[in-house]
Amino acid sequence: MKKTLLAALVALSAASAAHAGKVTSTLPVDKDFATYELIWKPRGKTLIRWDVINDGGYVAVCGGYSATGGSYAYKASGDSLGTMGVKLNGEVLIKNLRYFANFKSNNQASGHLGEAANCVRTGTPVPKGKISVEMFSTKSSFRY
Repeated sequence: MKKTLLAALVALSAASAAHAGKVTSTLPVDKDFATYELIWKPRGKTLIRWDVINDGGYVAVCGGYSATGGSYAYKASGDSLGTMGVKLNGEVLIKNLRYFANFKSNNQASGHLGEAANCVRTGTPVPKGKISVEMFSTKSSFRY
């Protein structure tokens, strides 16, 4: 009984972790993608481009990012994406955005237009009517 329960818990945790980061498609960044910036002091910037789309009747979250400012800013960018998520109509849609594509930092000025963003299709059907989406983070500061 104990071994069966442990095996079931391990299987569930593995399935959850795989689902959270499983990229289901890619989409070129266009003018409709939102822009989100993180500024790292004393130097560095992370530029995040993201969008919420209809993927076969289900909501998908697509995105990518780039970081300038060296290895500390790059590490902080990945750590911050791990604490970020997207809400749909005030409800958490997805957490942990580490699956976002890593863009080249020398394309920040162009806003990464045309670069391939990674998308994850959620199990949430596309709602009817007006929607609101927002990006959130469970942590507001990172130290390195």
